[in-house]
Amino acid sequence: MTGNGTLDIAKRTSDVSVTMDHIHMLCRGMAKGNVSGKLALKGAFETLLAKGNIILDSLTITIPGAGAETIPTIKVVRPEDAIKDAPLPIPIGLDIGITAKDRIFVRGRGLDSQFKGTLHVAGNANNPIITGKLTTKRGRLELLGRTLTITRGVINFYERIATDPTLDVTATTKAENTKINVALAGSVKSPKLTFSSTPTLPRDEI
Repeated sequence: MTGNGTLDIAKRTSDVSVTMDHIHMLCRGMAKGNVSGKLALKGAFETLLAKGNIILDSLTITIPGAGAETIPTIKVVRPEDAIKDAPLPIPIGLDIGITAKDRIFVRGRGLDSQFKGTLHVAGNANNPIITGKLTTKRGRLELLGRTLTITRGVINFYERIATDPTLDVTATTKAENTKINVALAGSVKSPKLTFSSTPTLPRDEI
């Protein structure tokens, strides 16, 4: 990562540009990947704006296993952590375009899929607003000993945090003369599975 520009403490202004080349990122253990692109941080300290375009070279989002959040944990906050997690004293505005190449992977709970798309980040650094969607390039779902092919896959970011978008995935397979459909929908942290078939069968026979 390289940067240049001027940060004038006396005048409380910034005119700084940063270039990233395959920078590694980690988001709360659920998402990790590499990013490239250019960002500019300009304006008075009270109205700073981070603007630019980022390319997601690769990103892996891991869906927690069933029951992963049922074990209670005790959070120990050290003084340095409290400082690190505190809101930024200067509310930096955001206007960042994100292009996701076709190396965006969502895995977990039997799902193995690959996505691409575009996103936009607005709001500010303390409360980012993410909009946009990723669509599937290919994928499969392993369920009850069967391999299903994903026929539709959309990850929607509608004013949601990066690690908790919503899923809208449909996968199909055939068993003799019956087409079985499985839908995986809802928050990445707690998706819901539903089943259907053609011709229609009772739920316990699918």
